[in-house]
Amino acid sequence: MPINQLHVADTLGLLLVHTNNTLRKLYDRKVIAWRDKLVTVLDEAALIKIARFETHRENPRPLI
Repeated sequence: MPINQLHVADTLGLLLVHTNNTLRKLYDRKVIAWRDKLVTVLDEAALIKIARFETHRENPRPLI
């Protein structure tokens, strides 16, 4: 599925400039690669740490 930065910004409810800056930082840290509308996660552990993502919760939040 082709995706561009505007799609990401709209989905997250962010301004394009903020989305671009954040994606640039992830790209510079070699966490992601973005070429020809294809996003590749290069360092999943780093992305999880940056996002402060909790993979296991005792009481998971509902999807809605």
